[in-house]
Order: sequence, then structure tokens, then C-alpha cells
Amino acid sequence: MSAQRWLLGALALGLLWLGGFLWFVAQLGRAPVAGEADAIAVLTGSSERLHAGFELLRAGRGRRLLFSGVAWGTDPIHLRPVLAVDAAKATCCVDLERSAQNTRGNAAEIAAWARRHGFRRLIVVTSAYHMPRSLVELRAAMPEGAFLAHPVSDTLAPLGSWWHRPPTAMLLLGEYAKFLAALARTRLGL
Repeated sequence: MSAQRWLLGALALGLLWLGGFLWFVAQLGRAPVAGEADAIAVLTGSSERLHAGFELLRAGRGRRLLFSGVAWGTDPIHLRPVLAVDAAKATCCVDLERSAQNTRGNAAEIAAWARRHGFRRLIVVTSAYHMPRSLVELRAAMPEGAFLAHPVSDTLAPLGSWWHRPPTAMLLLGEYAKFLAALARTRLGL
């Protein structure tokens, strides 16, 4: 194969990758999916995710709330002052899981929790940039589940004019690469 064909092939792959990345970023600005569910699952990270999960529970959009990937030593009562949730709601309806170390672990933890409680329809709360990969992992871990995306804005990664902010652009590029890897791994059944 000639050098010119290699160059054209590399250019075509590069354009395909760039087009996919721009599509990926365009999907991140979508509004949360409306509707109620059996429960709410929050992949921990920013405080915006925690607040959104409690607000959904308070609004009655799900019967229980799971925080996946919580630091050891944290319990629902410790979260109460931070999130202004009442003690009864924190005690009765909030579960904390601590074993997940990454998004794939979050998905396994959420799937096990949902099955244990008989939940099939879940509202998923995470940062907007993290939502596509989270849904890929959740669908692989719980194919029988239905997931309503509730992406939240993250102050660490504002999506507006991301191309003007190198740290946000780098975060999005990294997340796109992780999304592609998760998509390939789950499609191959690995």
C-alpha cells in the first residue's frame, strides 16, 4: 500500500474520530429525561450530583435513592447537613454503596442494588460529560433495566464554550476516549 493511501486512510479515520467527538459533545447538553422511576441512582462525584439525587427523591420521582461509590465512613445522616434533607428521609430511603472504584464498578453496584430491591426503571444522576459512558456500563450490567438520564451541570467542567477552556476540553477528550473504550468492550462482550 502506498504512503498516499496510508495518509488518506489516517486522514479519514481522524475525521471520523473528530466527527464522533463533536457528536458526543453535542449530546451532552440534552435535558434530563422526564418521568418517574422505581428508584434513583447517583454516581458520586460532585456535590451537584448529590443535590440532584436528593431533589429527585424529595419530588417523589423514585421510592429510594442510591449513592454509588461513597467514601467509607459516610452515612446518610452525615449527608443531611450538607444537603438539607430531613432525617426521616435520609434514614428510610437512602442507601450508600462503597465498593465501586470506577464507572464500571458503579454500574455493577447499581445493578446488584436494583435487583436486590426489585427495581427495573432507574433515574441515573451523574455529570453531563459522564452520562454517556455511565449508560453504556449500566446497560451492560443490567440489560433488563430502563434508565432515565438526569445529567447535571458540573462546575468543574462547564460545557458552554468548552473549546475556550483547555482543562474542560481535555476532560471531554478523555471522557470520549473512555466512552469509546467502554462501548467497544461492552459490544464485544468483554
